[in-house]
Amino acid sequence: MNKSSRSLSRRYAYTKDVRLPFDCRWAHVEDNRPSLKGLCVHVRHAIQCTELLRADGSLINVNDRVSCDGYIGTVKFIGNLNQEKTKGIWLGVDWDNEERGKHDGSLNGVQYFTTSTPKSGSFVRPKKVNGGVSCYMAIKDRYGKQEEENAGVIADELYVVDSKKKKTIVEMVGAEFINLKQSNLNYLQEVVLKEMLVYGVGIHGNDLMNHTRNIQELDISKNLLSSWENVANIAKCLPNLENLNVRYMYNILK
Repeated sequence: MNKSSRSLSRRYAYTKDVRLPFDCRWAHVEDNRPSLKGLCVHVRHAIQCTELLRADGSLINVNDRVSCDGYIGTVKFIGNLNQEKTKGIWLGVDWDNEERGKHDGSLNGVQYFTTSTPKSGSFVRPKKVNGGVSCYMAIKDRYGKQEEENAGVIADELYVVDSKKKKTIVEMVGAEFINLKQSNLNYLQEVVLKEMLVYGVGIHGNDLMNHTRNIQELDISKNLLSSWENVANIAKCLPNLENLNVRYMYNILK
């Protein structure tokens, strides 16, 4: 129990610390009115935590990569800005493209984080960014079984253009059979996940190791991997991996 929790415990007769259902921080639970039978939860901490969760339940942390409106950047700050009109949790992001930024990580004279260039930083709400998906979920999304007609292929987009610029629709044959074969992920040997917003192994390490272990070639270029460690953790789950493409991830290729 930290200092603030001990202080609260001295103030209230009915207090205890509980772990939230996701791995982020401690929330203090208290009942300062003995007439109430239940406990009153400080939901503010829980709300702040859920704002930082990816779809798979993992937490966005400082130095993680995020995407927003087609731009990619690195999270350099997570917290409150101590400004009356900016209450709540904010992310301080250093954007790869300076045009997306506004400042050097400071606000009203307070330096919250540092940026790679004088105007590549900005503050955004957590709900505005996409923290990405795990490698396994990206594979499942691209190669898993599709229930839609033509196995997810948009038939209207399959056409050829002749010399008179007339479009002729191409008939899609065998898409369901190909998808059914690919959907058995254990048979996959060549996998392309370029621009799929992959952030790492995440919480699906066992799934990646058990269901896709025959992958020999993997393209994870232009994704949200924040370090070589994240790349290595993916490779560790693929014992038959021979070729790995990590192009266009300038943050780790510098």
